[in-house]
Amino acid sequence: MLRSSCRLPVRAIRTLLKSLYNLSVSTGEIVNVLHLIAEQGRSQLEGLLQQIRSAPYLHGDETGWREDGQNGYLWCFCTPNIRYFQFDHSRAGRIPREVIGATYQGHVVTDFYGGYNGVSGNNQRCWVHLLRDFDKLLQAHPSDVSVQEWGQQIYDLYHEAKLYQKKCLEARALSCPPAGFNVLNRRQKRREFESRLAWIATPYLDQKKDTGRAPQAVLAERLDRYASELFCFIEFPDVPSGNNAAERAIRPCVIARKIFGGTRSAKGSKTYSTIASLFGTWHINNLDPMKACQDMLSQQHLAPQT
Repeated sequence: MLRSSCRLPVRAIRTLLKSLYNLSVSTGEIVNVLHLIAEQGRSQLEGLLQQIRSAPYLHGDETGWREDGQNGYLWCFCTPNIRYFQFDHSRAGRIPREVIGATYQGHVVTDFYGGYNGVSGNNQRCWVHLLRDFDKLLQAHPSDVSVQEWGQQIYDLYHEAKLYQKKCLEARALSCPPAGFNVLNRRQKRREFESRLAWIATPYLDQKKDTGRAPQAVLAERLDRYASELFCFIEFPDVPSGNNAAERAIRPCVIARKIFGGTRSAKGSKTYSTIASLFGTWHINNLDPMKACQDMLSQQHLAPQT
């Protein structure tokens, strides 16, 4: 609890136990206890992974992490009620493919990092990340009318798409939904938005760098490349249009990295990611993490030995 939820370094945990309870525990013993809890939670962790792989949609993100002073990455895959973390030294696309699985048929909400290009399922790229870059473009060219008007076209298109998504969800909740929101209508509407996005991007494509490209060129190329992955939420209204859920899920780990710097061994990284997955999942489900951990350990203790 102190290590995961309170994000305390092991030495700080030792000091706290001594100060509050006059309990002397070595740092090595605290580390051993953490390893033991992670080992006892291995079956629950595997269950979380299977639920991730069967979810209708999931979010993916990654952040830097240090193991024994070497740079690596802590990957996060989550749903509204599951948190799953995994450390790896690599940021390659094989990591999300291995975690999500080759047969996944749901939707994967991510940012525009190329490592997610080859995942199974349907991609929904994050509009929050995209609009942040549009904000930067507009702020960098405040007096360029063409840039401002072009950016406004993108904003208007996105807000129109979000309004349609909202209407789809409202229509589905009715006992007699109005016409125009069935799966065929949504699929046709998605193609319409993709075509309109491509039309907005087209004037700024194929501009050579050495001849002075328009400020819109870089983002226009991104729009053209990912046009088919930006409006998944139109056809499938339950799928979020942004990846904020993954960023919120991984934020406690980012804070923990800043506090105690990372882990010192491969076993330590595995233990940390396991405990972060379990405690993060309990927290998001409004469970008392301490009691949930105690229940898990009690069940492991009562389980028949094989």
